[in-house]
Amino acid sequence: MRAFLAVAIGIGIGIVGCASPPNVDCHGHFAIGSDLTPFERDRAREAMARWNAFAGPETLAEAPESETCTVHMVTAQNLSERLSQAEDQVSDEDRARLASAKPGSFAFGDYSVRDGTIWLAPFTDANGSPRADSLLHLAMHELGHGLGMAHTADPSGVMVAFEGTTAFSEDDHEECERIGVCR
Repeated sequence: MRAFLAVAIGIGIGIVGCASPPNVDCHGHFAIGSDLTPFERDRAREAMARWNAFAGPETLAEAPESETCTVHMVTAQNLSERLSQAEDQVSDEDRARLASAKPGSFAFGDYSVRDGTIWLAPFTDANGSPRADSLLHLAMHELGHGLGMAHTADPSGVMVAFEGTTAFSEDDHEECERIGVCR
């Protein structure tokens, strides 16, 4: 099973899966993939820092890059592979529409409970660069799944299944306490 978040604007697709207990426990340690640009790495580190401010110091820490527990970016070259990995959450019709959509016109994140890998595909700006707000939200949301968080109902929070915010909600706090991450 996988945790999968997708939000598509302009093509009318929203894809959701639920988090399940991880097969790989990253113990809050995630590497920042070497495929990320300095801007993307900074947003991933900011996401970790926000989790640490919310849930307690050292909830998340950066680790050396490895085969597991690493944050990566989805690119036009690996989009099809990433979508096929989430086949139990994405219908054939939605997969075809996403595969033919303009990159950056939709955003999704994917946390693999099998190997702890996080994949991020944020909305992009007019120049094709990742939008900081979208990238930060996706990183925060998927790192939350990496900690064991499930989706919450409050649309003003981080762990809502569709496009949320970078502010933690009361629902996020309750879920964080329920799983024993928040101190």
